[in-house]
Amino acid sequence: RVLSPVEVDDWYGTALAEHPEWMRLRDERITWRLEQDSAESAIAEARAGLEALPDQLLPMRRLAVLLIDHGGPDGLRESAELTERTLEIAPENPNAWRALSMTRAKQGDFEASEAAMREAVRLSPGDWRLRHQFSILLSGRDKWDEAEAELGEAMELWEQAGGADAGPRPRLPARQMGPAPEGF
Repeated sequence: RVLSPVEVDDWYGTALAEHPEWMRLRDERITWRLEQDSAESAIAEARAGLEALPDQLLPMRRLAVLLIDHGGPDGLRESAELTERTLEIAPENPNAWRALSMTRAKQGDFEASEAAMREAVRLSPGDWRLRHQFSILLSGRDKWDEAEAELGEAMELWEQAGGADAGPRPRLPARQMGPAPEGF
């Protein structure tokens, strides 16, 4: 028989009450709650995961990423704090630097966002997705020459990774052009 959403959530709750350290199951429950259009309950579950495993990177990362997308201004501040805590534990983690970059960009601090993304790329120069994200960030800051150079690196790495089999082709957004000059 197919379980109702309430029964599914209860099953997750029972299993996690017995085994709060099972982060993979908790992560599955968080994803399921997001699929049920309940970001608030997904965030609550991620908080429970961090409470159960306060010094583990996965629950810190999971909550930080949720807060970037669903936490509002207060969530962005908390996400930045969690990501900085992650970086204290694992300063060589490019994904944490990427998360910090995303948080800073959403907070409107594009200079700090760029600095964090530069560190992520420095730590993982062979990651085509990261290079692509960096190129988009640079284009948004109107640093087109550097953005195009990063896109070239991303394209080369994308091709080495299998091209279309590795994911969508890296691209930059179109340059925003001002009005045509007088007499054009």
